[in-house]
Amino acid sequence: MDGSPRQEAPLPHSIEKTIEKICKDQSQPPISLYARKLLADIGEKAASDLLARISNQRITKFFSAYIITLVKKYHPAVVPSPPSKRPLSPSSSSPRNTSLKRSMEILILCGCFFQFSASAFAV
Repeated sequence: MDGSPRQEAPLPHSIEKTIEKICKDQSQPPISLYARKLLADIGEKAASDLLARISNQRITKFFSAYIITLVKKYHPAVVPSPPSKRPLSPSSSSPRNTSLKRSMEILILCGCFFQFSASAFAV
């Protein structure tokens, strides 16, 4: 096994032929492994419909990106959602916030002191 995308994400012969035809007709490189996996996940009928839709349009950028975009739009359940960003807990953010606030307070106090000192010595 050479680890090619075809072997890692096998697709039905009809889907492979359609992909090859689109690549050839529109001068596109082979699709990415991720795009292949998404096509496999949506099934042969849905993949065939999606590729038929693409073959009737001009691909202006990247074939793989177009596949991924359409799968996300029409079959969102098969696209893994990105990991959610958990908000930082108050305990993990407070030391940084406290030191940042303290630094700001010191800078403000120093600035006020400097202005006061300068005006006190002005003649």
